Amino acid sequence: MELIHRGFDKLEVSFKAGLPTKVASKFEHAKNSAAQTEVPALLEINGIKFNVAASGMLGGYAYRGNTGQYGEDWWFKKKTTQKDAWGIRVRVSSIRIALRGWNETKQRLIATLEALGITVQWHEVSIARVDFAMDFLAPQFEPVSANFVMGHRFKRNQHAITTEWLEAGRTDRVETITVGKMPGRQLQIYDKRAEVMAKRDQIWFEVFNWKREKEGKPKIDFSVADQSRIWRIELRAGKKHLKDDWKLATWAQVEGTAQRMFRGMLRDVRYVVPSSTDHNRSRWPLHPIWNAAHDALKGDLFGLTTDIPEEHIQEIELAHWEDMIRAQIAGSVISMGARRNISPENFDDFAARQLAGVLDAYSENKSETKKKLAKAGRKYGLLSKGEPEHV
Repeated sequence: MELIHRGFDKLEVSFKAGLPTKVASKFEHAKNSAAQTEVPALLEINGIKFNVAASGMLGGYAYRGNTGQYGEDWWFKKKTTQKDAWGIRVRVSSIRIALRGWNETKQRLIATLEALGITVQWHEVSIARVDFAMDFLAPQFEPVSANFVMGHRFKRNQHAITTEWLEAGRTDRVETITVGKMPGRQLQIYDKRAEVMAKRDQIWFEVFNWKREKEGKPKIDFSVADQSRIWRIELRAGKKHLKDDWKLATWAQVEGTAQRMFRGMLRDVRYVVPSSTDHNRSRWPLHPIWNAAHDALKGDLFGLTTDIPEEHIQEIELAHWEDMIRAQIAGSVISMGARRNISPENFDDFAARQLAGVLDAYSENKSETKKKLAKAGRKYGLLSKGEPEHV
């Protein structure tokens, strides 16, 4: 069993502040533009770029935008009042906080607020959720729900993922066990490899192998399930657990207590090794993976980072996405050939003619191609050359 990653995994924060009037008008303009073009509008304010959506969100948030695939989701209220003063909410993506860690993520949020002309005091911060994850390379491990020993306040749920993205196909093996309920506290142990394969989110495989390569260890071959299963233990603290049980809200309060809070979760919910001679479950020894989880909570959790260059991650993700698009194009051409009853001997010529026809269509409708290219670029938070940004 090997710990291959640990760090904060999710962060949700609200701020007791609102958008300055001039900034709000820019978001309004971008929101209207997104509604007209049916794709998010790019808005840059003092170096911070938002992809602004055409709609807001329940709870009175008029504006919704994100700062990129590896950034954050932001929600803003149009106006704040004395009774409704918490006008900004942000959710940090799991991959962002995994790559950059807690400290850099916090500074990024503060810098984004300052770019919008907003300064918040220490007591004007309310952290609503914080998760911590630990990933173990443990190919032979498989969780057993009955081996959890917990207090009466916890509720256990067991899930079996029915589809495995492998040649073996379907399986009834348990891949996820959840204990607890949000927005209280929740602990989940699950097959991270299976999740990555199902979602085709290959970035996590890059995260797992990066540290191993730097340490001179061989890369994990994730195509072989029995040699590459990654089990994640995820500790989740929701709003009720933070506020009601621990009286936590601000940066300093969470930073001063989170380690103790997460350790408490592992003490209150224990994964044990059953004893055939002792029927008292409370005396059963901890499973090695639970001891390893306790060890993973030692040291400075807030300084943990994965020092992978973001450009490298973006290039890896783009390459995977392009492979997927090429596979879709190839599949479409094969389907066309099958409907035309094209023989294998004539398929190369047939495929070449179809692609040539696509290029001809682009050339014959250059203005339409330009519009569609610009629209697609805005969908991915990009601008065509010469296209103005909202400022």
